[in-house]
Amino acid sequence: MNRTARWKRSTVALMTVSMVALLVLAGCGGSNPSAPAAERLRIDVTTPTARGALTEGSLTLTGVVSNPAARVTINDAPVAIGDGGAWSQEVPLAYGSNRFVIRAEGEGLVAASRTVTFSRALTLDITSPAAESTVSQNRVTITGTVSDPAATVEVTGVPVTVGADGSFSQVVVLHYPLNILNVTARVSGVDPIPRNLTVRFAP
Repeated sequence: MNRTARWKRSTVALMTVSMVALLVLAGCGGSNPSAPAAERLRIDVTTPTARGALTEGSLTLTGVVSNPAARVTINDAPVAIGDGGAWSQEVPLAYGSNRFVIRAEGEGLVAASRTVTFSRALTLDITSPAAESTVSQNRVTITGTVSDPAATVEVTGVPVTVGADGSFSQVVVLHYPLNILNVTARVSGVDPIPRNLTVRFAP
């Protein structure tokens, strides 16, 4: 084989290898370094901002997703997206710790997620009498509020009626000069909340 023939064969082989390499690069997208990167979503939770214990049975989560075309879910449940990517959803709160995973995703978009945790607690407040009281009559009216109207309230071991707003009132007869009166609130899944009042009877 003469030198010209060998040169032609080498040239054809080099062109073939180059074409195969270009086809492989085109197939995997590596031949277009200027192609735009997929949009990375951003999701923000705007309210509530407090992370302390809550007393309500539900709360409203609100926030914004960077692309209104994305899909937003809270614990895998879909959430409607409004103008500008704003979203809002009421979620139930159980007693104890509540964890919410908020996720944004979409075709051709890089997903984003945020996790927020809120706690729900039962509260009991005694409005009267004061913790250390002295009265001149042998009876006293105990009034107060409990954060959950479905809770059971007992005054000196006796269940009392709780109003729709969580308020209650009960008259207690005083038998001794020094009386320790107990008020307890109970609800399923929560440790009972006791309150003790010291009331002195001085006629």
